[in-house]
This record gives sequence, C-alpha cells and structure tokens, in this order.
Amino acid sequence: MMRSLKIFLVNGEADVWLFRLVALTFFLLPIGTSPPLISASLAVVVFFATGKFRQIPGVLTASWFVPVVCLFVIPWVWLAISQNLDLGIDYAMKGKYWSVAIVAATLWISDNQVFTLVKCLWAGLVIGALLALYQAVVHGFGYQDFLGFGITHTLLSNYLIVGMLMVGFYFRRTNDRKLNLWLLIMALLFLFHLAVLRGKSGYLIFILAVPFIARDILFRWPNWIKGTVVVVLVLSFLSFPPVRNRIMEPVKQLKNMRTVSLDDPDSEVEPRFFIFSQAALALKQHPVMGIGTGSFLEFTRANGVKKLAHPHNNLIYMWVSFGIAGLGCILWLFGRLFYTAWKSRKTPLGYFVLTSSLVLFATGLFDTQFLNTNTLLLLTIIYGLQGPLIRARAEVMNG
Repeated sequence: MMRSLKIFLVNGEADVWLFRLVALTFFLLPIGTSPPLISASLAVVVFFATGKFRQIPGVLTASWFVPVVCLFVIPWVWLAISQNLDLGIDYAMKGKYWSVAIVAATLWISDNQVFTLVKCLWAGLVIGALLALYQAVVHGFGYQDFLGFGITHTLLSNYLIVGMLMVGFYFRRTNDRKLNLWLLIMALLFLFHLAVLRGKSGYLIFILAVPFIARDILFRWPNWIKGTVVVVLVLSFLSFPPVRNRIMEPVKQLKNMRTVSLDDPDSEVEPRFFIFSQAALALKQHPVMGIGTGSFLEFTRANGVKKLAHPHNNLIYMWVSFGIAGLGCILWLFGRLFYTAWKSRKTPLGYFVLTSSLVLFATGLFDTQFLNTNTLLLLTIIYGLQGPLIRARAEVMNG
C-alpha cells in the first residue's frame, strides 16, 4: 500500500502535493487545532513517502537552521533538572512540530504560489469573520465568544493582523479595481473580527501595524492624509464598545491582583502583572541555568498558585526554563528569521515571512506560543520558508 502511495505521489509530483498540503494548513489554521495539525502531518507523511527525506541533511546543516536544532535539543537536555518530568516531556515533545519546517524548507515557491498561500489564509479568516458577524447580529455585542470557528482570541488575532498586512501588500501592487474592492472588504471584515475578539494583545499589535497597512492602502495619498486616517482609525477602534470594555479589565485586575491569584489558588484568571512577577522571582533565583523543562508549574505552586503552567511570554519562558542558553536560542532564532526576511521584504514571500514573524514575535510577548500547537505550526512553516526565500535570492544574485 505504501509503495502504491509513493508511486501515485511521485507521478503526481511530490512538490505539488506538499505545496497543496501546506496551503491547506494555512486555510485551516484559523479554524481550529486538529484540522491544521492533520494537514501538516499529512505533508510530513508525503515528504517521507516520496523520498524527499533525503534532503534532510542539507536542511539540518544549513546555517539558518542551526537555531532550530538548538531549540529542539535544549528542552530534552534540561529535563535533567525538571521539577515536573511528565509536563517537561510533554513540552519537549513539542519539538516534533519543527519537522514541518524541514518540509517547507525543501519547497520551491513562485510569487503566484505565495499568493495562493495568502488566499488560503484569507479564506479561512473570512469564514470565521462572517460567522462572528452573524453572532454579533443575532446575540449583540454582549456575546462573549466571537471566535468564529477558532479556539482562542490570541491565535486569531495573529492571523487577522497578518491577513490585514498582506491585504495592504497586494492592494498596493495591483491595478485590478475589482480585486482591490474585495481586498478592502476583507480588511474591514478582519478589522471587525479583531475588534470583537476581546484580545488585548491583538489590539496593541494592530495599533502598531495600522501605519503600515495605511501606508500600503493609501499609497497614492500624501502623508498627512495617511497620518490623519491612522489617528481616526485608531481612535475609532479604541472607542468601539467591545474594545473599550476589554481594555478596562486590566485596570480592575491590577486593583485586586493579589486577591485573584493568591486568595483563590484555583482561579484560572491570573493577571499578567502577577504572572510576570512570578517569572521575575524564578529568574532571580535561577538566572543562569533556569528551572528546567516544564518546571514553572511547580515553582508557582510552591508560591500558592496551582494552575500557572507557563509565564505567557516566549522570551521569559525560554529564559526561566532554560536559562541564558534558552534566551540566546530564541533571540538567535527570531534574529535569523528577521535578517533573512528583511533582505527579501520587497518580494511577496519575503514580505509574508517578515510580517508573520514580526507579528508572532510581538504577540509572543503576551503568550507562550512555543507551547501552542497553532502558533507553533505557523512559526515552523514561516521559519522553514526561509529555504525557498534564500534560494530565490541566490538565483537573483547569480543572474
């Protein structure tokens, strides 16, 4: 059966099938956890079934992939000092998702195929945004879960902001008025969905991204008009009732942060202020080596909190868990990603990788994305796309 599958896939061109599965993964990312995980897993199966696994040594030895190797190895080594071996092994097993980065690294992707990937992401986002719009019409803005088909507001915020940034990129580069109209409609849908999602980190990153979106959509207009539009859009966004109400919640949490977290140890709602204070305490005690893979739960439990498994910040998580080695590894990973994408930022793939990585890095200051399947899948694919990006740049440089 495996032989028949291999013959079928090889005859159908392995790269074509792999690209289709990666595109399907982008479509499914805003919809849930299991669907994109299944499509990404199928891509890995096809990768091995068609013999493309022979390209693995070339990927693993590439200089840009070394941070991934370190990121894979470190959690397993730091299990030696873990205070919670079961949770530590679970966290270390997250390294398996980086196999998707190897698959993405072996692809050859044209500008038209990049547009296909982006359209797949847009399609998934549009479906969720339309469902959220329907929920708002039926239930009103008092409804709590405008997630569409997604699972958490943090994940959807990432995808929606990347989607809007890519709308701006293609709006600026096409003269097709019909396409531009659809792009504007999508941008408004994404903006509405982001506003009702109740994701504070998403709101902040969107405000930072607005000038770049306005720059691309209003590229024919003078700068003073762009600036005015940015100010009006941000103020209107912040005055939208769901956004305003969500922004005020941290103020209430700040007033009773000790009450929420310590007087009720079973509470699942810990303010970020308290979480970061616990992380700071761990860093004070273990600044060099960290506390070990999956140990943050046990560390905070000793301080009276039972359900705080991670510090809700990528950088702090890596530093607290793995010490200086972990912090250096994540900074190296994102630094290399920014460097590669920035050099090709004027190309569709370069801009897609750059905007996605910047959004992931920024939102990673408010969530531990390395432990979340969806954001980790997006990060692994985006990081792997450096492979085709580097090859494309080399071809241009070589004439």
